[in-house]
Amino acid sequence: MNTQRAPWAKVFLLAGLCVGLAIVAVGCRPSAQSAAQALSERDLISGPSVTAVAPDGADIHWIAPAGMRGSCRLLEDAAGVVVTVSTSAITGREDVRYTATLSGLSPGRRYWYEVVSGRERAEGTFRTPPAAERGVNP
Repeated sequence: MNTQRAPWAKVFLLAGLCVGLAIVAVGCRPSAQSAAQALSERDLISGPSVTAVAPDGADIHWIAPAGMRGSCRLLEDAAGVVVTVSTSAITGREDVRYTATLSGLSPGRRYWYEVVSGRERAEGTFRTPPAAERGVNP
């Protein structure tokens, strides 16, 4: 065995191991572009969130890619409740804000809802405030 070659063989082996580990580490770490691409492939980007809750109505909002099919429904008996879904542009973005306006709700009641956007869905809950008492001045 030639003792002069043994140290070089170890150096090459160690260098090859380091290069291999670097390739694996770089390949496993998501780049900013792949992270942005994964986000853009989502059907439900943000939300849902509930606003404008009143004794007889509420608005539910979510953000999804433009052209995505979106819907909202109550997950219980909803006799007399009307759900109207509309969209609006978001300045500087290709995404769209969806708003489901619920009317005909009952005061002082908890409601469970579901938002569907493409292949994704999300559930939530909110409570309407009690009806205001007549003849009481604030």
